[in-house]
Amino acid sequence: MSTGIKRAPGRELLSALETVPDLYLILSPDLLILTASDAYLAATFTTRSQITGRHVFDVFPDNPATREAKAVANLRASLQNVLETKKPHRMVRQHYDVPDGSGGFVEKYWLPVNTPVLDEQGDVWYIIHKVEDVTDLARRATDKYLALLNSMDEGFCILQMLFDEEQKPVDYRFIEINPAFEDQTGMKNTLGRTASELVPDLEPFWFDIYGRVALTGESTHFENFAGPMGRWFDVYAFRIGEPDERHVALFFKNITDRKHTEEALRHSEERFRRMVDAVPESMWITDATGNIEFLNQQWYDYCGVSDKQETAADVAVRFLHPEDGPKVMAAFSKAMQTGLPFEVEQRNRSASGEYRWFLNRANPYRDLKTGEIINWFGVGVDIHDRKLAEQALQEADRRKNEFLALLAHELRNPLSTLHNLLLILKMTGGADESLKLETAIDMMNREVQQLVRLVDDLLDVSRISHGKTHLRRQRLDLTELVKLAVEAARPLVERGKRRLSLSLPAEPLYLDGDATRLTQVVRNLLGNAAKFTRNEGQMAISLERDGQNARLRVADNGIGIPPDELDRIFNMFVQVDASRARTQEGLGLGLTLVKELVELHGGRVAAYSAGVDAGSTFTVYLPLLPE
Repeated sequence: MSTGIKRAPGRELLSALETVPDLYLILSPDLLILTASDAYLAATFTTRSQITGRHVFDVFPDNPATREAKAVANLRASLQNVLETKKPHRMVRQHYDVPDGSGGFVEKYWLPVNTPVLDEQGDVWYIIHKVEDVTDLARRATDKYLALLNSMDEGFCILQMLFDEEQKPVDYRFIEINPAFEDQTGMKNTLGRTASELVPDLEPFWFDIYGRVALTGESTHFENFAGPMGRWFDVYAFRIGEPDERHVALFFKNITDRKHTEEALRHSEERFRRMVDAVPESMWITDATGNIEFLNQQWYDYCGVSDKQETAADVAVRFLHPEDGPKVMAAFSKAMQTGLPFEVEQRNRSASGEYRWFLNRANPYRDLKTGEIINWFGVGVDIHDRKLAEQALQEADRRKNEFLALLAHELRNPLSTLHNLLLILKMTGGADESLKLETAIDMMNREVQQLVRLVDDLLDVSRISHGKTHLRRQRLDLTELVKLAVEAARPLVERGKRRLSLSLPAEPLYLDGDATRLTQVVRNLLGNAAKFTRNEGQMAISLERDGQNARLRVADNGIGIPPDELDRIFNMFVQVDASRARTQEGLGLGLTLVKELVELHGGRVAAYSAGVDAGSTFTVYLPLLPE
């Protein structure tokens, strides 16, 4: 048993108990009075200031004028029982006089019940001493006492317990009942008869429980099912009269309907839980202030935890992206203030540590009478794929706009040159020595060829994207094809004094392919390497057999590729940072065409770069014909 007043009940709780109409005295484990209800103060002729903080037996001693007074001893024993067992104890009627404030005592009869309230550690926090003032009842005749019992809705009876030679309870006889007894039990003509006569198959535990009360004097309160009667009962049993009389009194109520309701509610809750656990979305319920009352199994499975979560704020800290947690809690707080539904997009951390986008929606549930919010019901829908698609669409739109701007620039340069040359020729008739007609025609031819290449690239990408490209397949030697393609591209490569090394296998490598398209692949890779390799830089192209594939590798020591651009270097509208790379004309569609044409041949292409200014390597794998 603890000593001293350990954490006293809160002032709000005490204030609430002080105003209830019943008679309550609140005691600490040391039996100091913490407070009392107004009704109790009135019944005992005391004031709250007079008794608070004092020991209960200092305030309410035995009446010295009463011979063989046992009130203090009986109450002390009951309170000690409560402290030791941590269970309620109902006392039989007590003759316990109270001081009248002027040195005398007022005769009083009480029916006390002492109930412990336990703290989180399971220790007695305080004791509620509830009494019923039965002084008037005690003073009345027996018929009035019976009239009171007869007016109760609860069943009441007095049992005569029957024991065998070994003091084992084997039956009981009904010696007194009230009218409600028949309504509560459904049994008739019970007085003087035993339980075994009335209910032959009655379970033995009823005899055991009541026999223990008769022998020990310890009251008990329990709920149990009487199978042969098909009824649930809430029973309070206590010994009455002298111990050797073996009498037990019962207050009881038929709670079968309540139990059925509870069972139906349990089944309903179980169906609800099974239903919400089966849905693919995360579902949650909080109280009005954000304390979590329910999370469905999908939520636990996604987050990979099993421990109970306390508040929405805790979840925001533990499982939301650090950038989203404050935003979500701000939206929830605003919803709690306004009472309006809320919707927010957030990133939730999964069991693997990955964050996925969710759309979190919640609606308030209100009390039908007061309109006050009782709960918030929410659902989290996985929108990660949709979110990525939206981001990809935005990125594609951005790249398209960049591409269109680049296309306009690339078209404007040759068109501007053509326009200026034609204007000069028109003005001079080709007779100007500074711009001879042959020179002008050569310049115009180069610009027209550039325009043709731009348009051809655009048409090729469009055809491949729409599946309209048809390969003219034939058996061809890839070794010879690469050799010829390199020779054709040498003027472009060596224009800036770049050095190109070529490594080819001695034997032919045969495959089934379109010579024109594969030549385009080689030339595009060489052109890309030349474009991003500085003057006097180095380039290398090699071809070799790799199992059942041919491996073509084009490397350079040029400006390299940033790591964040490697994964998308083959995408349409993607180019390496223009601020570093715009030394050559072109739309940057060459690598897109390489990837699409290689894949049309059943191959694959990969890019590698150690980073900016570390050069690049493009490797193409193409399936060879069986030898």
